[in-house]
Amino acid sequence: MKAFRITRVVAVTALIMMVSACTIGPTRGEAPRLHLLEWDGSGVEAAAERRDAVLLIATPSASPGHESAAMKYRQQGYELRQFARNRWADKPARLIATALTEALEDSGQFRHVAAPGSRVNADYRLDSELVRLEQLFENEASGLRLTIRYRLVDLKTGEVLGSLRQELRESSESNDPAGGVAAANRALNKGLLALLEALPAWLEAATDHD
Repeated sequence: MKAFRITRVVAVTALIMMVSACTIGPTRGEAPRLHLLEWDGSGVEAAAERRDAVLLIATPSASPGHESAAMKYRQQGYELRQFARNRWADKPARLIATALTEALEDSGQFRHVAAPGSRVNADYRLDSELVRLEQLFENEASGLRLTIRYRLVDLKTGEVLGSLRQELRESSESNDPAGGVAAANRALNKGLLALLEALPAWLEAATDHD
Protein backbone atom coordinates (compact mmCIF):
# COMPACT_ATOMS: atom_id res chain seq x y z
CA MET A 1 0.00 0.00 0.00
CA LYS A 2 2.85 2.37 0.83
CA ALA A 3 4.50 1.60 -2.50
CA PHE A 4 1.20 2.33 -4.29
CA ARG A 5 0.92 5.74 -2.60
CA ILE A 6 4.48 6.61 -3.57
CA THR A 7 3.83 5.60 -7.19
CA ARG A 8 0.65 7.71 -7.25
CA VAL A 9 2.46 10.76 -5.87
CA VAL A 10 5.23 10.38 -8.45
CA ALA A 11 2.71 10.10 -11.28
CA VAL A 12 0.75 13.16 -10.19
CA THR A 13 3.96 15.14 -9.67
CA ALA A 14 5.18 14.20 -13.15
CA LEU A 15 1.84 15.30 -14.63
CA ILE A 16 2.00 18.67 -12.89
CA MET A 17 5.60 19.19 -14.03
CA MET A 18 4.63 18.39 -17.63
CA VAL A 19 1.71 20.83 -17.60
CA SER A 20 3.88 23.50 -16.00
CA ALA A 21 6.43 23.05 -18.76
CA CYS A 22 3.70 23.73 -21.32
CA THR A 23 2.88 27.03 -19.64
CA ILE A 24 6.39 28.47 -19.72
CA GLY A 25 6.48 31.31 -22.22
CA PRO A 26 7.99 30.65 -25.64
CA THR A 27 11.58 31.66 -26.13
CA ARG A 28 12.39 34.75 -28.14
CA GLY A 29 11.44 34.28 -31.79
CA GLU A 30 9.50 31.08 -31.12
CA ALA A 31 5.92 31.28 -32.41
CA PRO A 32 3.18 29.49 -30.46
CA ARG A 33 1.63 26.36 -31.94
CA LEU A 34 -1.80 27.08 -33.43
CA HIS A 35 -4.66 24.59 -33.29
CA LEU A 36 -8.03 24.25 -35.04
CA LEU A 37 -11.54 23.15 -34.18
CA GLU A 38 -13.06 21.65 -37.34
CA TRP A 39 -16.09 19.79 -38.66
CA ASP A 40 -14.88 16.44 -40.01
CA GLY A 41 -18.05 15.60 -41.94
CA SER A 42 -18.30 12.03 -40.68
CA GLY A 43 -21.58 10.52 -39.54
CA VAL A 44 -23.84 13.15 -41.11
CA GLU A 45 -26.95 11.92 -42.90
CA ALA A 46 -28.58 13.83 -45.73
CA ALA A 47 -31.86 15.46 -44.73
CA ALA A 48 -35.04 13.63 -45.73
CA GLU A 49 -36.43 16.97 -46.86
CA ARG A 50 -34.68 20.22 -47.78
CA ARG A 51 -36.52 23.22 -46.36
CA ASP A 52 -36.92 26.12 -48.79
CA ALA A 53 -35.52 28.56 -46.26
CA VAL A 54 -32.39 30.52 -45.42
CA LEU A 55 -30.65 29.96 -42.10
CA LEU A 56 -28.35 32.64 -40.70
CA ILE A 57 -25.63 31.54 -38.30
CA ALA A 58 -25.41 34.36 -35.78
CA THR A 59 -22.11 35.83 -34.66
CA PRO A 60 -21.19 33.55 -31.73
CA SER A 61 -20.71 34.69 -28.16
CA ALA A 62 -18.49 33.33 -25.40
CA SER A 63 -18.66 33.38 -21.62
CA PRO A 64 -16.06 35.26 -19.54
CA GLY A 65 -12.67 33.57 -19.63
CA HIS A 66 -13.23 32.08 -23.08
CA GLU A 67 -13.33 35.16 -25.32
CA SER A 68 -9.71 34.96 -26.51
CA ALA A 69 -7.69 32.46 -28.54
CA ALA A 70 -5.83 31.30 -25.43
CA MET A 71 -6.09 27.56 -24.71
CA LYS A 72 -7.41 27.06 -21.18
CA TYR A 73 -6.85 24.27 -18.68
CA ARG A 74 -7.70 23.52 -15.08
CA GLN A 75 -5.76 21.43 -12.56
CA GLN A 76 -7.83 21.88 -9.45
CA GLY A 77 -10.51 24.02 -7.91
CA TYR A 78 -11.73 27.12 -9.74
CA GLU A 79 -8.44 28.41 -11.11
CA LEU A 80 -8.44 28.66 -14.91
CA ARG A 81 -4.99 28.76 -16.50
CA GLN A 82 -3.76 29.00 -20.08
CA PHE A 83 -1.00 27.37 -22.11
CA ALA A 84 1.67 29.77 -23.31
CA ARG A 85 3.13 27.75 -26.20
CA ASN A 86 -0.20 26.60 -27.63
CA ARG A 87 -3.16 28.69 -28.82
CA TRP A 88 -6.27 28.31 -30.92
CA ALA A 89 -5.90 29.64 -34.47
CA ASP A 90 -8.78 32.04 -33.75
CA LYS A 91 -11.23 32.66 -30.94
CA PRO A 92 -12.72 29.20 -30.29
CA ALA A 93 -16.30 30.53 -30.58
CA ARG A 94 -15.49 31.65 -34.13
CA LEU A 95 -13.92 28.30 -34.98
CA ILE A 96 -17.03 26.57 -33.68
CA ALA A 97 -19.26 28.86 -35.77
CA THR A 98 -17.31 27.92 -38.92
CA ALA A 99 -17.65 24.22 -38.10
CA LEU A 100 -21.36 24.76 -37.39
CA THR A 101 -21.88 26.43 -40.78
CA GLU A 102 -20.14 23.60 -42.61
CA ALA A 103 -22.10 20.93 -40.73
CA LEU A 104 -25.43 22.56 -41.58
CA GLU A 105 -24.42 22.94 -45.22
CA ASP A 106 -23.55 19.26 -45.38
CA SER A 107 -26.83 18.26 -43.76
CA GLY A 108 -28.87 19.76 -46.60
CA GLN A 109 -31.67 20.84 -44.25
CA PHE A 110 -31.83 24.38 -45.67
CA ARG A 111 -31.77 25.94 -49.12
CA HIS A 112 -28.94 28.19 -47.96
CA VAL A 113 -26.84 28.51 -44.82
CA ALA A 114 -25.36 31.99 -44.31
CA ALA A 115 -22.15 32.39 -42.33
CA PRO A 116 -21.92 34.87 -39.43
CA GLY A 117 -21.91 38.48 -40.60
CA SER A 118 -23.72 37.74 -43.86
CA ARG A 119 -26.26 40.29 -45.03
CA VAL A 120 -29.11 38.09 -46.17
CA ASN A 121 -32.87 38.02 -45.85
CA ALA A 122 -32.98 34.96 -43.62
CA ASP A 123 -35.95 32.98 -42.33
CA TYR A 124 -34.24 31.56 -39.24
CA ARG A 125 -31.29 32.45 -37.05
CA LEU A 126 -29.18 29.99 -35.09
CA ASP A 127 -27.51 31.49 -32.02
CA SER A 128 -24.59 29.84 -30.26
CA GLU A 129 -22.71 30.55 -27.05
CA LEU A 130 -19.46 28.94 -25.97
CA VAL A 131 -19.86 28.46 -22.23
CA ARG A 132 -16.78 26.40 -21.49
CA LEU A 133 -13.80 24.89 -23.32
CA GLU A 134 -11.06 23.62 -21.05
CA GLN A 135 -8.70 20.73 -20.59
CA LEU A 136 -8.93 19.10 -17.18
CA PHE A 137 -5.94 17.52 -15.47
CA GLU A 138 -7.15 15.19 -12.74
CA ASN A 139 -4.96 12.62 -10.98
CA GLU A 140 -2.96 10.72 -13.63
CA ALA A 141 -5.22 11.54 -16.60
CA SER A 142 -6.64 14.47 -18.49
CA GLY A 143 -9.87 15.13 -20.32
CA LEU A 144 -11.74 17.84 -22.19
CA ARG A 145 -14.92 19.64 -21.19
CA LEU A 146 -16.92 21.55 -23.81
CA THR A 147 -20.21 23.32 -23.05
CA ILE A 148 -22.22 25.05 -25.80
CA ARG A 149 -25.70 26.57 -25.95
CA TYR A 150 -27.73 26.70 -29.17
CA ARG A 151 -31.01 28.50 -29.92
CA LEU A 152 -33.07 28.56 -33.13
CA VAL A 153 -35.15 31.71 -33.72
CA ASP A 154 -37.91 32.25 -36.29
CA LEU A 155 -37.06 35.69 -37.70
CA LYS A 156 -40.59 36.25 -38.99
CA THR A 157 -42.25 35.89 -35.59
CA GLY A 158 -39.32 36.28 -33.17
CA GLU A 159 -40.28 32.96 -31.57
CA VAL A 160 -37.64 30.67 -30.11
CA LEU A 161 -38.32 27.34 -31.81
CA GLY A 162 -35.89 25.29 -29.80
CA SER A 163 -32.84 25.42 -27.59
CA LEU A 164 -30.15 23.00 -26.54
CA ARG A 165 -27.39 23.03 -23.95
CA GLN A 166 -24.66 20.49 -24.61
CA GLU A 167 -22.34 19.31 -21.86
CA LEU A 168 -19.65 17.30 -23.67
CA ARG A 169 -16.73 15.43 -22.11
CA GLU A 170 -13.97 13.48 -23.82
CA SER A 171 -10.95 11.66 -22.44
CA SER A 172 -7.59 12.82 -23.72
CA GLU A 173 -5.30 10.25 -25.28
CA SER A 174 -2.24 12.16 -24.06
CA ASN A 175 -1.67 14.53 -21.15
CA ASP A 176 -0.62 17.51 -23.23
CA PRO A 177 -2.23 20.28 -25.32
CA ALA A 178 -2.28 18.12 -28.47
CA GLY A 179 -4.31 15.49 -26.64
CA GLY A 180 -6.73 18.17 -25.49
CA VAL A 181 -7.14 19.53 -29.02
CA ALA A 182 -7.96 16.07 -30.40
CA ALA A 183 -10.48 15.52 -27.60
CA ALA A 184 -12.04 18.94 -28.25
CA ASN A 185 -12.56 18.11 -31.92
CA ARG A 186 -14.17 14.77 -31.07
CA ALA A 187 -16.50 16.45 -28.59
CA LEU A 188 -17.42 19.23 -31.01
CA ASN A 189 -18.29 16.82 -33.82
CA LYS A 190 -20.43 14.66 -31.54
CA GLY A 191 -22.25 17.79 -30.41
CA LEU A 192 -22.83 19.02 -33.96
CA LEU A 193 -24.33 15.67 -34.97
CA ALA A 194 -26.69 15.86 -31.99
CA LEU A 195 -27.72 19.37 -33.02
CA LEU A 196 -28.43 18.24 -36.58
CA GLU A 197 -30.71 15.54 -35.19
CA ALA A 198 -32.60 18.05 -33.03
CA LEU A 199 -33.24 20.68 -35.71
CA PRO A 200 -35.97 18.89 -37.73
CA ALA A 201 -38.28 18.72 -34.71
CA TRP A 202 -37.76 22.42 -34.01
CA LEU A 203 -38.53 23.28 -37.61
CA GLU A 204 -41.60 21.05 -37.59
CA ALA A 205 -42.90 23.06 -34.66
CA ALA A 206 -42.58 26.21 -36.76
CA THR A 207 -44.58 24.57 -39.56
CA ASP A 208 -47.35 23.59 -37.13
CA HIS A 209 -47.70 27.23 -36.09
CA ASP A 210 -48.07 28.49 -39.65
